[in-house]
Amino acid sequence: MDFVLLHEVTARVDGNPVALGERQHRLFVAILLLAESQHVPTDQLISRIWGDLPPEKPQEQLNRIVNKVRRTLADAETGADAHLPRGSGGYRLQVPRSHVDWLRFRDCRSQARELARTDKTGALDLMRAALAEWGPVPGRMDPEPLFGVNGEWISGMRVTLVNEHRAARLERAALEIETGDPGLAVGELEGLFALLPSNYRIAELLVHAYCLDGRRTDALALFPRMDKLLKKTHGEDASQSLRELHDRVLHDDESLRPRAVIHPAPESMAGKAVVPYDREQAIGQEPMTRSLVAIDAENPSRHGDPALRDDLYAIFAQARSASGVTADQVVFEDRDDGFIALIDADLMNILGSGLDALIEALRRRDQDVPEADRLRLRIAVHRGQVHRDERGLSGADLNAAFRLVASQQVKEVLQRAAKAQCVIAVSDSVYNGLIKHGHEDLCASSYGRLDDKTGWVRVPGYPHPPLHSENDDEDEADTAEPSPLAGATVNGNLFYRNKIKNLDASVNLNGRPDRERR
Repeated sequence: MDFVLLHEVTARVDGNPVALGERQHRLFVAILLLAESQHVPTDQLISRIWGDLPPEKPQEQLNRIVNKVRRTLADAETGADAHLPRGSGGYRLQVPRSHVDWLRFRDCRSQARELARTDKTGALDLMRAALAEWGPVPGRMDPEPLFGVNGEWISGMRVTLVNEHRAARLERAALEIETGDPGLAVGELEGLFALLPSNYRIAELLVHAYCLDGRRTDALALFPRMDKLLKKTHGEDASQSLRELHDRVLHDDESLRPRAVIHPAPESMAGKAVVPYDREQAIGQEPMTRSLVAIDAENPSRHGDPALRDDLYAIFAQARSASGVTADQVVFEDRDDGFIALIDADLMNILGSGLDALIEALRRRDQDVPEADRLRLRIAVHRGQVHRDERGLSGADLNAAFRLVASQQVKEVLQRAAKAQCVIAVSDSVYNGLIKHGHEDLCASSYGRLDDKTGWVRVPGYPHPPLHSENDDEDEADTAEPSPLAGATVNGNLFYRNKIKNLDASVNLNGRPDRERR
């Protein structure tokens, strides 16, 4: 029996899917698999399954889940219930690492990194095989890891898996540049650069890949682009190493001249890769997981004006292009004076460079128009499942995004923030799953929680959102939970003041040189 975590949480016997039961049953299995056959205490299981709202008799509920999962495993394969032995004070799922796709990915990646010291070509083959566990299309996660299970703890683990995927993509690109096909590295790095445009390591590798692929003009254009971005967003110049690399390109350094060496991608690992996810088959039959961005305008005098909607679409198109999302990755549905966009792209990209690009496009649009014609927007961000059939789009998560952008308190925040061009609201799951984990570009400390506990809101340019009028008791304002000053992430990295210290990397989360590393 094989288990899948990098896509929808499920099991397979001889390639055939095994229905693990309801969401809590699948969540229980995922928690144990993520523990890598280690014992998970009962209190941790209860906390990770139900969070802050456990049932009245959580131990009884947990026992029912365990018994149901045992029966499911036994029905699927004779003796498979032995994978979940009875224990005292907790449980573990005893499964060989080669039977869990996430662990196959991690082990293969680890072997590739070790082999890279002596055999980079062999390491590249292993890294390609590791990433093949995520699916046949490089850089794509469709559906996302741990699909179909939710909760604060599992959302944090999903972020960990996504970050491991990105790190492996970067490592593969570096190996492609050294021994493989630089053209393949270009596509990989351009996707990563769109997600993390201030990351020095990605930028330097992309310059190398451009040069070796015969795209010297693109290599020369990258440095001034990044230098301008860093001055604007961080108030600093590009790194000395990137500047020196740019000079080498200018002077036609011999080591940066084009080459054409192509290594064919290998087959996946001994037939154990996950069965590819069929996007077309999914439409109309099962929900799609998408990032949801709802946008509505607060311009009462222009209610129903077609030109207003045209302006919104134009602003969104500029932001989409700037953040590296293609037009075929977006589906729209109109609503009132705005729309909702279903985006087949990484949520971190949307929350970071995507929203920044949208705010900049709005600023450019309004700088040359009369004040009465300037747009003030409410933007809501959520991620979830959407059903699509011949009648259109539907689903609870779609409705949640609409409710969030139309929230009366979100409207009042924009009214009180008289100088703001927009407010950004995110669902509770997005805040707890991504934003509050400390990525400084996501501005966690500037969010405040809505009174109905369904989401969080921030106002760009404001240190805190005006959640209540001046007449309200300030003590009632529920502001964002502060991120911890220091600690460790679940995958062993350390963080301090929003910087993650990867124990084998030399850059922090934003790609700038880590001068504190010892």
